[in-house]
Amino acid sequence: MSESFKEMSLSLVNRIAPGWILRQPLSVRVQLDDDGGYLLSDETFYVYGEGATLSEAQHDYIRSLIEYFTIVSEYDDEPSCQLLAHLKQYLHQA
Repeated sequence: MSESFKEMSLSLVNRIAPGWILRQPLSVRVQLDDDGGYLLSDETFYVYGEGATLSEAQHDYIRSLIEYFTIVSEYDDEPSCQLLAHLKQYLHQA
């Protein structure tokens, strides 16, 4: 990447991990921090991932998104059920 790179976006689509599929594209912001590491975040679920490389940050983001889905699915209160329904519009466990 060029030295002028500070921020860009990318879309995650289809199979993002073994057993996990995105039903629709999920846009994530890619930022380069001052130390040269990468930070990925979204404005849909406010999940983030970080890593020394773009690939590491993407894997960390995907792990965080799946973990978020798993945690939310353990609760049966109304706000959690609504959030889970929103998550399921994007993420599907195959």
